[in-house]
Amino acid sequence: MSENQGFLQARSTASGLARKSAPKRHLDKTVIEPGQEKLLQLVFFVEELLFVRWQELGDRPDQNEERITMDAVAEGLRAIKINTLHWPAPRP
Repeated sequence: MSENQGFLQARSTASGLARKSAPKRHLDKTVIEPGQEKLLQLVFFVEELLFVRWQELGDRPDQNEERITMDAVAEGLRAIKINTLHWPAPRP
C-alpha cells in the first residue's frame, strides 16, 4: 500500500467513524483513561473526527441536531484539556 493510499484509507475510516457518532463514544473513553499521554491522543483523535464531520456537514440546515451534539462533545474536550490535562483556559 502506498503512503497516499494509507492516508486516504485513514481519512475514509475517520469520516465513517464520525458519521456513526464516534466522537461521543471516544469522549466517554477519554474520561476513563488513566494515562495523560493516551488521553491526549484520544482528545486529538476525537477533534480530528469532529473536524472532518463538520466539513462534511457544510451548511446543511437539516443537520442542526448533530451540530448541537458535536458542539457539546467539543466543549467536553475543551474541559478535559483545561481541567485534566492542565492546558491554559482561553482568555475572554
